[in-house]
Amino acid sequence: MYERLFQRVLLPLRDRLRGGSTARWWREYERQQRWSPQALAELQWQKLRALLDHCQRRVPYYRETWAAAGVDVNEFTGVGDLRHLPTVDKAAIREHRDAFVAEGWQGELLYKQTGGSTGEPLDFGFTRESDQRRLAVMFRGYSWAGAPPGRRVAYLWGAPAANLTRRQRLREAAFHRFFNRRMFDINRMDPALLESLRRRLLRYRPRAIVGYVAPLQALADHALREGRALPQVDGVLAAAEQLYPAQRELIEEAFRSPVFNTYGCREFMLIASECEQGRMHLNSDHLVVEAVDGAGQPAPGGGDLAITDLHNFGFPFVRYRNGDQGLPGGAGCPCGRGLPVLERLDGRSLDVIRTPSGATIPGEYFFNVMRRVGGVRRFQVVQEALDRLEVRYVLGPEFTPAAQERIEAEIRRVLGGEAMEVIYRAMEELPTTASGKLRVTISRLGEGA
Repeated sequence: MYERLFQRVLLPLRDRLRGGSTARWWREYERQQRWSPQALAELQWQKLRALLDHCQRRVPYYRETWAAAGVDVNEFTGVGDLRHLPTVDKAAIREHRDAFVAEGWQGELLYKQTGGSTGEPLDFGFTRESDQRRLAVMFRGYSWAGAPPGRRVAYLWGAPAANLTRRQRLREAAFHRFFNRRMFDINRMDPALLESLRRRLLRYRPRAIVGYVAPLQALADHALREGRALPQVDGVLAAAEQLYPAQRELIEEAFRSPVFNTYGCREFMLIASECEQGRMHLNSDHLVVEAVDGAGQPAPGGGDLAITDLHNFGFPFVRYRNGDQGLPGGAGCPCGRGLPVLERLDGRSLDVIRTPSGATIPGEYFFNVMRRVGGVRRFQVVQEALDRLEVRYVLGPEFTPAAQERIEAEIRRVLGGEAMEVIYRAMEELPTTASGKLRVTISRLGEGA
């Protein structure tokens, strides 16, 4: 009942009151997913051509760097010509942030902050239209998994930091209630809290569940070991962490429901989502996703993902390396959608931190802490022993003793009185993997440590 009311009345009404078009974009994306691969490729190129022309004329950073590289985007004839443009990363945006703002958009943008899978905080801008389109794309992808807009959904998600004001908490609660979803804090998972969560989910009776992989797995394992029921839902959407086959099987057994994988990041929201045939489809009518090598050239066997947002004209992302790796593929799926697939996704897994009592803390929790603290450039949490954590970070000059106290309080809060030593170490730089990727949470408990 509410689902239909939301889609037909409340969402369009919200658009009219706020001057938005989310409902219209959602209907547009719903139609486009069934277009032929050729029609979608042509649409993508039309959008990309308009974006590149805009960037060359009105975005100082791109205008200058492309001119220095001797590139004129008006000579491009297809998406493949992106290989002639340099890639950008978080470091470039942090250093030249004002130059990424399109002329005429100063003071008109919304802003967010992300830690991303590399743990490097980034403030970035976006337009209202691009924000609404991102929500519409999410509606489409989540609908494939039984969670269309307005349906009763439970989110096993990281709760906001504890220092939100009462007004902020009430506003956030009203926002989620409007969308007919409830957020369940999963920053800490011990047996007692898992059982409490299981009971609350049964009382809530969601039609679908969205959650980080680690807590979904922990809850499924708890229910199966204790022989206790979980709500049977239309679909379980796994997000934020790598989903492995054994995890999928466990979650599906416990919830008696199919599991759908998703892939996204804060800069773009939903990048790819899994259909009922088990294929991850890229939102090619909204983004361009490439696999590139270290020089920014196409990597046919897979490489760093470089993503272009086709609708954020105020703060454009063109060939942005988000820190993940994978292999985009071609179109063709029994589900009948013309959207291309993401053949492989690498480099997203975050190690889970464990406590002496058996509780687990997902790596995403530390993002929720660090991205709200000024002065933390990059961070890494390492667990060498069950009773010891080391928090490493690269700090900026704006980092204060109060910021340190805030980090310590948040981490102690989630540890819940556990007898664990937490060491804080400021460093000039953080170690990376052989491929150059920074793992933000590392557990060495399985390495004999």
